[in-house]
Amino acid sequence: MKLHDLLLTTVLVGSLSGAAPQAEAATKWVPEATIALPHTAVLFLAADSAGSVFATTFNPRPVPDEVVAVKIARPSSSQPSVTVFDRFVAPANRGYSGIAVDKSGNIYLALDLGDGLPSSIRKYTPNLQRDKTFGRDGELVSQQLRIQGLCAHGERILAAVSWGRFLVIDSKGNFLGMTPSADQQAFIRDIAYIPQLQAVAGADRDGLYVFEGGTLENLGAYRLREVIPPKSAPKAGCAVYYAKRTNEIFFTNTTGGGMGIYPVDGGALGMIPAASGELGALQPADAVMSDDGKWLYVSDLRAPRIVRYRRATEAQPSATPSTTPSPEAAPSTRDTPRPDGWFSSMEEARNVAKAHHSRLVVFFHAPENAKSKQLDQSVFTKKFRQQFPNVLWVRYDVGQDPSLYTRFNFYRAPLVILYDLKDGRELKRLEGVFTQKEFREAYEASK
Repeated sequence: MKLHDLLLTTVLVGSLSGAAPQAEAATKWVPEATIALPHTAVLFLAADSAGSVFATTFNPRPVPDEVVAVKIARPSSSQPSVTVFDRFVAPANRGYSGIAVDKSGNIYLALDLGDGLPSSIRKYTPNLQRDKTFGRDGELVSQQLRIQGLCAHGERILAAVSWGRFLVIDSKGNFLGMTPSADQQAFIRDIAYIPQLQAVAGADRDGLYVFEGGTLENLGAYRLREVIPPKSAPKAGCAVYYAKRTNEIFFTNTTGGGMGIYPVDGGALGMIPAASGELGALQPADAVMSDDGKWLYVSDLRAPRIVRYRRATEAQPSATPSTTPSPEAAPSTRDTPRPDGWFSSMEEARNVAKAHHSRLVVFFHAPENAKSKQLDQSVFTKKFRQQFPNVLWVRYDVGQDPSLYTRFNFYRAPLVILYDLKDGRELKRLEGVFTQKEFREAYEASK
């Protein structure tokens, strides 16, 4: 049976009866912990044979902004190590368009700047150095084709290209061929190779496609077929991943409520739902599984983090600390600020508010950020804050709780928000670095 027929049968069986005969339902996953990353939104993921996870970020802002690619060593430990190894300034709503790791541990990054602009693939060696022998100075550039998602099979790299096709290169950057133009409109944003079927899954607009009928040695025989119809307008932010350990396809399904899980052998479809609270990905995009099948790492398109999930049917909850609890959920019994005069949550501050208190100043900082340190040391001194007896002061660490970016709708620290303590209205935002004089002027203007 062709993969298309197999998958289509699964869709029909799953939607009508809830399960396929003699087939297990999709695996179930429970959010366990988060790994904070240095930029706003995380999209594509890959992993190497040593267990490290690689991730790319995305620029969801309406203006150009820097995006990065990172390596996460020891992702299942309580102290993963995050290293930035590539960066560039991406246009609005753009960023890296794919990532892959070949069997030798080389890393490939796709960059897509949009219609009419060049796309490229960059290659890094396992020690995170640009491979200058690849393409020109470590980069293959295309002026005609937009390069989208990447995946690797052995030493071959597959790249989705505009539109509804994929090409294959080797680890040296040599072009090996490309599939024919699709006979239907499909904006394939990411691809995943399924070795035992020699098929390639593709993601588009919260739907699922498959290239079937060919092989990597006979690309001309591949034909693109729709498996799950797309459900949204063309957009970036669609990913797909094949997990050989569980024989499942994970694909972005935002309109469906999260990330879809598609058992290739049949069975009911699964879902990793979008989270509404602190734990879990706010908008699951891509996934990659540990070799033992115990952990699933899920990128979050609405926060600078990766969420680590564990198999619900296997491992017991780890002793690893989970996501930092929501500041809003902090125990109300802790009703005094720290010795430095800062409360650790807005709720704590409100619990001790007196009649004369009229303002709440919330400082979002990143301890390792130079601008945050400057505000800490030069602006918000204890002596200066004591000049505002009507203010309660709250400080949040965005490194400990990256969901703050989404909850308070901002993109980078430091940020200060002034609130009316009585009715909760937001009165003023101060971004970046400012002086004590500028803060005082903003405070006076908010009265």
